[in-house]
Amino acid sequence: MRGVHFDVRDVTLHADAVHHGGRQVIPTARRCLYACMLTAQPRLMEPIYLVEIQCPEQVAGGIYGVLNRKRGHVFEKTHVAGTPMSVVKAYLPVNKSLTPSDSSVVGPKRSVSDLGCYSDNYKQRPFSALLSYR
Repeated sequence: MRGVHFDVRDVTLHADAVHHGGRQVIPTARRCLYACMLTAQPRLMEPIYLVEIQCPEQVAGGIYGVLNRKRGHVFEKTHVAGTPMSVVKAYLPVNKSLTPSDSSVVGPKRSVSDLGCYSDNYKQRPFSALLSYR
């Protein structure tokens, strides 16, 4: 455990001075505090981007495919009036963010005219520190 701070408010030590040195107290306290932290059910939080993509209507299907492969969640698609363009908004995990090779999967070069990634929120990941991994 690094970067964790515990405040010990009250302690009762053995009356004999030999039994309350660092060698007796620290290992026991470490195990106790580590167990407290694990039973408190810690969770991992994953940062999420708000992705805004402006593209022609004919490549929107390819964008949906790329976002689905990267655990993205499309929540809005709007058509820009008077143009063949549409704007797709989605949530995408930061570690799965879009790369230049993804734009080549979507369609011809320069099909995606505007791509914006903005830090939006954090999502709790399904994880338990008490599970045993083999």
